[in-house]
Amino acid sequence: MVRFLHTADWQLGMPFAWAGRQACRLCEARFEAAARLVELAHRERVDFVLLVGDTFDGPAVDDEVVRRAVALLGDLAPVPVYVLPGNHDPLTADAVWTRQSWLRRAAHVHLCAEAAPLRIRDDVELLPCPLGQKVSRVDPTAWIVPPAARGPVRIGLAHGALDVLGQRGNFPIAADRADRGALDYLALGDWHGFRRHGRATYSGTIEPTSFDERDAGHVVLVQIDAPGAPPQVGPVATRSLTWLSLDQGVQDVTDVSRLERRIEQAGAAPESLVLRIRLVFEHDAPEAALSAADLLQEVLRERVLLLDWHADAAQLSARAADASDDGLLAAVDEALAQLVSGAALRPPADQFAGVDPQTARAAQALLHRLVRRSAACT
Repeated sequence: MVRFLHTADWQLGMPFAWAGRQACRLCEARFEAAARLVELAHRERVDFVLLVGDTFDGPAVDDEVVRRAVALLGDLAPVPVYVLPGNHDPLTADAVWTRQSWLRRAAHVHLCAEAAPLRIRDDVELLPCPLGQKVSRVDPTAWIVPPAARGPVRIGLAHGALDVLGQRGNFPIAADRADRGALDYLALGDWHGFRRHGRATYSGTIEPTSFDERDAGHVVLVQIDAPGAPPQVGPVATRSLTWLSLDQGVQDVTDVSRLERRIEQAGAAPESLVLRIRLVFEHDAPEAALSAADLLQEVLRERVLLLDWHADAAQLSARAADASDDGLLAAVDEALAQLVSGAALRPPADQFAGVDPQTARAAQALLHRLVRRSAACT
């Protein structure tokens, strides 16, 4: 019998530039999730840990990120760790894997740098598929073939897009690779949500990275009783943050109240909530509804960890244009919109290139609020 943890897509060093001042908190949450994995490994007394690609978000991550990752992996001792290079941290000349900060890792931390069978125990063989570039249309698992005779438990490690995902993506992997390669388990990385397909499993990322990821924030505990036996797979939650995206049409004040209830029903602790709100105002929405939305935004910005608030910019910008004969307010609104979206900045917005996107978003909301109040007084 063999028991191990399967994890992937830590994305340590991800910048989260859009998050402004809270970017550091989102980065830190990833290290905290990795620390929970270390605790789980010791608590469950697993035989080893597989880290299947994208440990780091890219080759240029700060060296402190690498040192902290090495320290975390060191905390797993004496549990062996097998690390696979992914498409974000491939085996290239400028890779993290060549740095002294990585080379100082503990002896129980192994980098799987070759596509070749690796016998880690008499009864367990790994078949790693390391990536050497960021983009490819070649199946990295194509080299895996069945053995001449049944031997140890065979576990594949690969980072890419299993064909069942609905599109032929980067580093496509045959949907039946586990069966064709006589694998007892195929540990996959790249897809950020937990997903199973026969003997192939995506563990998902340990902490969500965006609003669009489903079933993210897990590590997988796997047990295989014997060669050929079906793997017993169980996801274990590691995330601490909740990412919630809500769209809401607004015709009157009751719609704003409905949005507030939807947020409460999510059941997330405000201090750990990363919240995206998209409001679409009806053309004839009353001032009371717009004011209620403004008030809710102010309350949420004080309560939640991070608020990404999008109002119906087209309608509100039109009001800004109408309120200024010389078009000055509309120009300011357009400049703020560029800062918020992260788009290429044109004059006069380019002189504010270093402004926090969250600050720009708050300034735009204030502009819209003042324009509405001005229009109501005329």
